[in-house]
Amino acid sequence: MNKLRLVLLIDDNPADNFLHEMLLMDIGVAEQVDAVSNGQEALDYIKACAGPQQLPELICVDINMPVMDGWEFLDAYDRLPEQQKSGVVVMMISTTLNPSDMAAAEQRDSIAKFVRKPLTEQSMRDLLETHFPGRFSS
Repeated sequence: MNKLRLVLLIDDNPADNFLHEMLLMDIGVAEQVDAVSNGQEALDYIKACAGPQQLPELICVDINMPVMDGWEFLDAYDRLPEQQKSGVVVMMISTTLNPSDMAAAEQRDSIAKFVRKPLTEQSMRDLLETHFPGRFSS
């Protein structure tokens, strides 16, 4: 199985980042997992990447965070040059029960999938099969 080269977790909860990193590593789908605690740190991280080979292949973003929340991050992310987004899949992961958040996520072209926390092996495999066809087998 080919692993994702890099996954970026954007969440202000260190416990969630830890659990999601452990899941990704335990199921063997990521070579490297990096975590930042808000959208601004994520933008800085992405802008610091020298080229496509340094960009994460998957970004998992929470909604509610200090400094810059998930929606603000996505607004700024959408304005980045295409070379800083090319080949990157974005998944929103949140505890929200607000139907308007889920509807807004479904309407956003930059969001490939919306899942409720915690991330599960099945939700991860569903995303991989859809957005990285042929690279992963169940």
